[in-house]
Amino acid sequence: MAIKPRGLFNKSNYCYVNATFQALLACPAFFNVMKYIPLNEDPVNHPVPCIKAVHSFVNQFEKMDRSKSNAANHKDIICGQPFDPVDILQEIARLRRVSVDVVKSKQEDAHELLCQLLSELHDEICSILYGTSANKSEESVSTSDVSTAASLQNGEEKAEDWFQVGKKHRTHVLRTNEIQKSLIADIFAGKFRSPVQSAGNQKSVIHEPFFTLSLDIKDPKITSLDEALLRFGEQSANSDYIDSKSRQNVHTNKTMLIEQLPPILIIHLKCFLNDESDGTKKINKSINYTVNLTLPKTILTEQAKKHSFDRYKLFAVEYHQGERATDGHYITDVFHPGLQGWIRYDDDNVHVVPSSQVMNSSADKLTPYLLFYRRGE
Repeated sequence: MAIKPRGLFNKSNYCYVNATFQALLACPAFFNVMKYIPLNEDPVNHPVPCIKAVHSFVNQFEKMDRSKSNAANHKDIICGQPFDPVDILQEIARLRRVSVDVVKSKQEDAHELLCQLLSELHDEICSILYGTSANKSEESVSTSDVSTAASLQNGEEKAEDWFQVGKKHRTHVLRTNEIQKSLIADIFAGKFRSPVQSAGNQKSVIHEPFFTLSLDIKDPKITSLDEALLRFGEQSANSDYIDSKSRQNVHTNKTMLIEQLPPILIIHLKCFLNDESDGTKKINKSINYTVNLTLPKTILTEQAKKHSFDRYKLFAVEYHQGERATDGHYITDVFHPGLQGWIRYDDDNVHVVPSSQVMNSSADKLTPYLLFYRRGE
């Protein structure tokens, strides 16, 4: 179903909210789940304020009448009236325990908002399905701290750990941090498989869920999405911890591969870096990406190669515009099926853009920050 585009007012400094939600609206599975989800929950035992807020928001959009849109010349677009996403702003204020005025006036990171939103929706759905909240440790893991494996490296296996027999009958400790099944997890959740090794200790393997795939782009040699993905498969996270028995410093290596691919793959290009002396800095560089994406085999486990469909198609790009991480502006381009073309959402300004402009964002001094891909057919 194609929905009629509507812009979103930005009366202060919440473009990051508007841009993120326009990208999510372009995902039919997310739109339909949030639009038609039943709200006959027990308000006392199972409150779902985030679901209610997003449900109210998506119901502000109606089906597009394709007969009134001239898709042939790719110029005319009939939009609904722009509106202020009041319910969403109030829900963000509740989640962050601040006033709505603070949410409106202080720009935040769009990726952090996206992860918080998906985790909260997932958690609320799980509270209804299973009667308990989802494990908070599972929230929006894009990269994980290898310190979670310290006890495994130290030989302190727990009851939930399993010994798995691998190649050449070698065993390793397998620790699985499964994400509970939900309508949100079914759309966005993937799974990492992380072998962790330290000298003198048994190899451990950790399964970790993720909602976004974060890619490091700070190396000047990385100029494209394909190169960033290949680097993801090559890199290993190193961490030191103190062995509880020997009290010695132990060096640990961790490699991360994708075990399970989600239907909607959200790629986070890490253009913001934390600097101890200068605070958060932005990497302003051009990153090439394409509409059709085939994930390199080197970042997939053997299971993913056999059972996952590794081809994706781009349907939304969220950009950051500006020289610094502490300010700037967020806008989003989405592929609109009703027009069979791309639309740019710049708060309440909505207009058609050619695909060449989407693929060459540096011409508009836009930095691609979040890439939204759907699994190919």
